[in-house]
Amino acid sequence: MIPFPGNDNIVFLKGANGTFDWVIRDQRDEAFSGNPYHPILMSHDLPTAMKVSGLEAHLYFKTGEWYERLEHEAETRHYAEGGSVATWPGYSKLLMRELQATRQNYAPPSQPKGWGSEEFIPHRLDGYCLMVSPPVTIQDFWRFYKNSDWRKDRVSHSERISNPLEVDLAAVNLHDDDHLPASVTWFDAVAFCRYYETQTGLPVRLLEVDEWKQIAPTPSRDIKKEGWGDLTWVVVGGDGKTGGETSRRYPEACAGSGFLRFGKELTWAQNSQGLPFLSVVDFGEWLADYAYGHAPVGNAATGYALMTGPIDRDRCPAHLSMRYKGLKVGFRLCYVAHFDA
Repeated sequence: MIPFPGNDNIVFLKGANGTFDWVIRDQRDEAFSGNPYHPILMSHDLPTAMKVSGLEAHLYFKTGEWYERLEHEAETRHYAEGGSVATWPGYSKLLMRELQATRQNYAPPSQPKGWGSEEFIPHRLDGYCLMVSPPVTIQDFWRFYKNSDWRKDRVSHSERISNPLEVDLAAVNLHDDDHLPASVTWFDAVAFCRYYETQTGLPVRLLEVDEWKQIAPTPSRDIKKEGWGDLTWVVVGGDGKTGGETSRRYPEACAGSGFLRFGKELTWAQNSQGLPFLSVVDFGEWLADYAYGHAPVGNAATGYALMTGPIDRDRCPAHLSMRYKGLKVGFRLCYVAHFDA
């Protein structure tokens, strides 16, 4: 590395065989965006609590910060302080903890807050009260889907990307009782959050991974011992001529003419606050920690991700409902309450 006289922002790099290159200090590969979900979700589609975080803005605009080293130090601190893979909170939370521990001038961003609602159950977490809803039902989601602009927008927006949103949500929802959890893509869940916020004024969002881990009930299944294979719904497809149906208990993928529905016997569990969770191995809940086209899905029956690995790391494609795998993914809402709510 050869400093450039008179300009500390330009550095020349000397390589092998007399080659040179030069870089400019604190430059970024691309411009900062307040909407990481574009073009599927526009800014007006985002719930207030899920717009770009103060942490992301801080890391982007802070000069002199070595991001890779900060990430390494954050991960090292997690394990040095007794953390494990099971308690992994995701890199965003680790980076925030590292900044708070080592940067005296860093103040964590505050979340928008709302007043109490009878439709949500309070959970006292570390330093705040999280209001959490039961799973959003097919009835509630379908009312939003039919009465908002999202049904039209999701098609036009997703046509601009290589992995468009799954089209046939009816095939994974409308053959079940409407009080059961809706099965949607991650982007549908976020759009519903924004719709709910405009209707109620509550700053709802999806649960984060570490929040879901804290409020989920004790797992009832050990997937390592019992294995995978007791699906609680069947794939049903008519032959297109007689209207007959055939059921497959262990579908690897849904036929194009079939649909996915819950089975007759579903297991529900409650957490310590009486909040209901659908506790079956092939149903999960979308969580907020989206990255690179994928999002985590928590499974209440096992305590793992829906795909049986660590929740924060074993993620599902955000543009799919996972129907092609014979799985369903729902979601629930949450928001941070005022201290006196």
